[in-house]
Order: sequence, then C-alpha cells, then structure tokens
Amino acid sequence: MLNLDKGAEFRTTSAGPRGAWIAFAAYFAALLVLTPLISSTPQFPWGTPLMALARATSFGDPVSFATGALDIARHGWITPENQWLIRLWPPGFMVLESVVVRLLGEDGPVLLPLLVLSALGCATWMTLLRQYLLRSGNGPRLAALAPLLPFAFPLSWFFLLSPLGLAFGETFSISLYLTAFLLVLLGLRAGAWWKAVLAAVLAGLAVAGAAYFRSQFELLVLFLTLGGGAIFVFATLAFLFRRKTFVGARTLVIVAVTLVVTHAAMAPWRYHNFLHTQEPRWVYTSAVVFENALTPEARLNSLGAGFIVAGGGHLACKLEPAYCGQKDEVHFYGAFRKNMGEWLAYKAQLVAKFWMAPPKHGALSSADVPSSVLQKALNLAFLAILLAGLWRLWAIRREPEFPLQAWVQLSTYGCLLAVYALVHLEARYFYLPKIFSVVAVASLMSPRRAGSSHA
Repeated sequence: MLNLDKGAEFRTTSAGPRGAWIAFAAYFAALLVLTPLISSTPQFPWGTPLMALARATSFGDPVSFATGALDIARHGWITPENQWLIRLWPPGFMVLESVVVRLLGEDGPVLLPLLVLSALGCATWMTLLRQYLLRSGNGPRLAALAPLLPFAFPLSWFFLLSPLGLAFGETFSISLYLTAFLLVLLGLRAGAWWKAVLAAVLAGLAVAGAAYFRSQFELLVLFLTLGGGAIFVFATLAFLFRRKTFVGARTLVIVAVTLVVTHAAMAPWRYHNFLHTQEPRWVYTSAVVFENALTPEARLNSLGAGFIVAGGGHLACKLEPAYCGQKDEVHFYGAFRKNMGEWLAYKAQLVAKFWMAPPKHGALSSADVPSSVLQKALNLAFLAILLAGLWRLWAIRREPEFPLQAWVQLSTYGCLLAVYALVHLEARYFYLPKIFSVVAVASLMSPRRAGSSHA
C-alpha cells in the first residue's frame, strides 16, 4: 500500500538508529567546537594539570578529588591516610581522574579528556531527548532543536562543560541522571517488551552511576525508591477497590526494574563500606552536616566556614542554643522539629537569594546579587520553566506517560526541597533543578501521548 504521508516517513527514518547516530555525532561535535570558545577562562586553561587545577581553586571538592585521584593513580587505591576522602565522597570521579592521570601523566592536560567525556555524556541525553520527541509525534526540526534548549543558558555551559564545572565532577552525574530519566520515558514507547526492560536496566545503571560520581544523587535514589513504592501502592489500591488501575503493567515493570538494577549496582560500594565501618552507608557526609548545624556561628566563622553560616547550615544551634556543641543527629532533628516554622521561613528567604545567584567562578557557594538585568531575567526564566513544567505535568495527568513523568520529576523536586530545608545552601546546589527543569519541560513537548497499549 502506497504511503503518501512523507512527513511521517521522514520522522520514522529520523527516529531510527542511523538518524540517532547522526544526531549524536552532530551534538557531540557542536559541544566540542563551541565549549572552548565559551567556557575557557584565564584561571583554568584547558592544559592545566590536575594538581595545578586543584591549587587554582579555593573549593574543597576539586582539591579532594584531585588528592584521591593521584593517590589511586600512584598506589592503585586510596591509602590509609586518605581514607576520609571515600567516607565523604563516593569514588567514581576520583577513579575517573586517576585513569586520566595514568594515561597522560601527572602533568598532563586532565581537563581535555574530561571535556570529551562530558560532551559524550551531554550528547547522549540530547540524542535520547530527540528520539523521545520524535516518537511523541513532534516534527524532526523541533525534535532536533529542543535538546539544545538547556545550552541557551550560560549556566549549562558553566557547570557541565567549563573547566571549573568539570573539576567538580557533577557534570557526569547530571548527564547520567538525565539519561536515566529519558530512558524510562522511551521504555514506555518501545514497541517490544524486551526493549522496555532493556531501557529500564540501562536507566538503573545510569542512576547508580550518577550516585557513584556525586553523593547527593544517593538521596535522589532514596526519593525515587519512595516514589516508586507510592506508585505500586496506588496501583494496588486502585485495583482492589475499582478492579482497574490507570498505572499500566509496562509502567510498573519499568519502575520496578529501574529500582532493582539501581540498588543492585550500588550494593558493592555499600558492602565495601560495611566491611570497613560495619555500616552499609553510601557516604558519611551527614555526620559533618549535623556537627556543623550544632556548632555556634562564631566558631564556624573562626574556622573559615562562613559559607555554612551564610547558607543556613547553623540553624540547629542558632534556634536551639541548648544543643550547641552536640554532634548527634538526635539533637539536629530535635531542633528542627521544635523550631520547624522559624527554620523553614529562614531557609525560604535564603532559597530565593541563592536561586537568583549568577553562575560564576567566585560564587559557587555564595548568594551573590545578580549584577545585570540579563542575569536576573535568566534566573526568572528558569523559575518560569520549572513552574511551566509542573503545570504541563498536571495537564497530562490522565495520560499513560504521566506516572513515569511524575515519578521522576516529583521525586527529584521533592528530594531537592528536603535538601534545601536541612542542609546549608550553596549556589551550585540550584544548578541541577534548573538544568533538569529545562529538559523536563522539553520532554513534555508532545502533541500526542503514548498509546494505551504501551502503558
């Protein structure tokens, strides 16, 4: 039978493997060509060796990662005197940097291989977003251009591809997390069941990989697990009382497989920590958070930790002076419960300031006031995009893809709100929701939804 719908034929071809690989190569090449022009700075030339990079910044994370990476490169693993590094941070980024050091030497340009790998990561989720939009009925032009939307904002270049952003390693976690988000959505649109399961397996590995690079993504895993549990409870109750459920079998399988694979992939590191500390924790950063929160403000300032005070990380001691000097989490949560209203009001004021902070090298921790109307407009645009995405999410609440979209989006935003409420704030903590919200709203650019047979 002759098919006269040339547009549909072109979309089908564009969504195929050949079109996907062409798009991937185009995105990757564009990022590599444009990044040195946009992101290079005098403080961090692209040829900077690892330790020179660490010395060029006052931030603790890049210095700690460089120290651990050199330890692994020289000795094969972290030496006993540096064990504290893998108590506060998971080993993923340190291992990656150590591989680069072994290949290029300690004086090699470590930033260049990291740039290539980050560009590969970004091109991956950009290609997946394009594929998802094509399969949602969008035209090839919109599907090709939408993945570029996050890079219309200087923030994405700064934190995903700039020298300083690369030194923090979070670019890899963000790209892996976005990849997982889009894989679970593509699993719903996959024709065959085995493709849906494969997408969920890869998504689980990507989420676990994000946690191996930055510890805060383990908290996202916790909220995804809670959100996934809520979906299963809702589906069970709906079936028991109505003999039907809006949550389809494919959605339940994707959620279950993603979570099982995620936790299975994270189990080795938990087992490693259990062998050494008798606790299967991912990291032990929370102990530092509790201690800081229960330390007097003057003491924190004298130790050079004024950024913790500026970010509201001292509230337990400030609001409950009787607990000052304690270190146990019981006192931390006790202070929070007794002063919840005042605590949250204090943090809400800070959140507004930190959200508006412009991305720049000297202000990753502080809530700097935007120096131009453009910087204010860009941060307000991020907020508008986030709110538009939530409105669009509500608008598709009766569609088969809604449970998966809501699962990832609400778990992500819920986790970040909990972090903002309990942990001291830094400007860089707001980069993830800004970038994620742009990708999330782009994923909702669908003139038609997934068919019920795929739900």
